[in-house]
Amino acid sequence: MLIYSNIVCFLTAISMYVFIDNINIMAFFLLIFVISSVMIFSGIAFFSYVPIIVEKDNIKSANYQLEISNSIIQSIGPAIGGQIAALFKTSILVLIDGISFLISGLLHFLIPSNKEVLDYKENESYFKSISRGYKYVWSNLLLKTLLISYSVLVLSIGIFQSLQIYYLSKDLHLNTFTIGLILSLGNIGMIFSAFLSKFISNKLGDLVTIALSLFCYFLGFILYFLAKDTTYLLIFFGQTLISFALPLYNVCVLSIRQTIIPNELLGRTTSIWRLAGKGLIPLGSLLAAFLSLYVNVEYLMLIAGLISLISVFIIINKKRLLK
Repeated sequence: MLIYSNIVCFLTAISMYVFIDNINIMAFFLLIFVISSVMIFSGIAFFSYVPIIVEKDNIKSANYQLEISNSIIQSIGPAIGGQIAALFKTSILVLIDGISFLISGLLHFLIPSNKEVLDYKENESYFKSISRGYKYVWSNLLLKTLLISYSVLVLSIGIFQSLQIYYLSKDLHLNTFTIGLILSLGNIGMIFSAFLSKFISNKLGDLVTIALSLFCYFLGFILYFLAKDTTYLLIFFGQTLISFALPLYNVCVLSIRQTIIPNELLGRTTSIWRLAGKGLIPLGSLLAAFLSLYVNVEYLMLIAGLISLISVFIIINKKRLLK
């Protein structure tokens, strides 16, 4: 799946680059839809494959290293892309994207094949297979708690992200340069968090670390709410806390899931998290659009923060899990 998905994305991106001057908007959106859809399958396959090629005792270390790479790339990637776009045609970024998919596919080809034969039920129907994943998650108190907490968090993120740029530009009257600068510098928290995630989780424990990361989201949203026209530092610190929370959360949650879920169920259960992550973001955006008819955008930042705080309470309320 990893190799095939990269091949499809490579061919799609190259097609987009070749015909970019003559492509109509509908075809453009269709190609973007293809890449986005395939990347979801690729992500599920990737995170399901890690515990197959990595020993259980080393899963957290593997996720720690992967998160460092991911955080660095996400932090510097946009800046590099912006420089390339300034020096060359913007379309060259599509070509580079396509080449990156090709390189990724070749590297995935070098990954060792399965070390074990997984206990798949070949005659099991698609819906029954998905049902097994849901039943497993809902029968496990830890996984169920993590999923509910994550769903609440994603809803708050959907509200926040849909209004973030509007809030910064219209309510706080920041120009595009200042917004870009604050967001870029604030994302340094992602890199710090990636490097510190293993140390923090080893000191505090996974669940306390997860609660801490969720609380960082809450504080970040609240600092946005408290910011005024001249308080750039509050926005900067808020963005830093939000970006700091992500790697901290990912390393712990991924390690827990990959450690306790049987390998043959990882694909099914990972898809459940993907559904919550991808599905609730637009739902949060719709909720924000509806609430904005009656509530100032400033207070929607507060609402996003309060909703994210619920995700913290969901974790810490399960005292049995924290023991």
